[in-house]
Amino acid sequence: MKNRHYIATFVILAALLLGLFFLHLQAGFHYFTKEHLLAILFFGGTPEERLTVFDFRMVRSILAVLIGMGLAVSGAVFQTISKNELASPSLLGVNAGAALAVMLLIYGSSSATGLGIWQQPLAAVVGGALAAALVFFLSHRRGRMTSTYNLVLNGIAVTAGLHALQILLLVSLDPTRFQQVNTWLIGSIFGNSWTHVDILFFIVFAGLLFLLANHETLDLLALHEETALLGGILLVAADYTARIIIAPDEMLVGLVVSLIGAPYFLYILLRSKG
Repeated sequence: MKNRHYIATFVILAALLLGLFFLHLQAGFHYFTKEHLLAILFFGGTPEERLTVFDFRMVRSILAVLIGMGLAVSGAVFQTISKNELASPSLLGVNAGAALAVMLLIYGSSSATGLGIWQQPLAAVVGGALAAALVFFLSHRRGRMTSTYNLVLNGIAVTAGLHALQILLLVSLDPTRFQQVNTWLIGSIFGNSWTHVDILFFIVFAGLLFLLANHETLDLLALHEETALLGGILLVAADYTARIIIAPDEMLVGLVVSLIGAPYFLYILLRSKG
């Protein structure tokens, strides 16, 4: 009975993701009807239309799925390890540390462009890891964590301090670097290529395989496959909304995710108090 429920849930979520993926491919400066898009996907249409769908929109749609999976799993890991459903990379200083490291990279570079495909992600990983290490260090006494709520409070404090440093850097950036930093901070998946898809695919699925192989050691009781399908659904839906809500212009997808996440966070907070 349990297996049937799991299979049914998986099929429903997969179908929902597939439907949103198709809608995501339709959205853009030039709207394609369902029939026209299907024809292009089966190698019909003009060369320009195939270029638009396969080299621009398909890249963005796949990246939305992969990024959503990564965000969902990372959130679940943080919540499980800290034993607190309010914990997340943003609350524990990881996002702020990553953002500050990227800002320092951009600020210290001789040019705001041409930084290379790996430099910003690696800087973000280092910055996020250092911030997380500081939060966990502050939350331990004599080798043991004082409490999960103390962990969250220390995370909020470290995040606030890192945000203050970000503001100090922002006011000294030129307009070009400011735009680049602002796009990074808010979040966007516009203007990427198949190279980005290849790299992110490897990173996300290598991480998933590692976590699943070590789920007993890490005690990841709340981590299920649905967590990564749900994350993909959320980000594809958010990016689709960002592209159509003020069309022909578009919002940064990070703004839409924040608009969705903030009320849900308040709901979790109120539920934990009740």
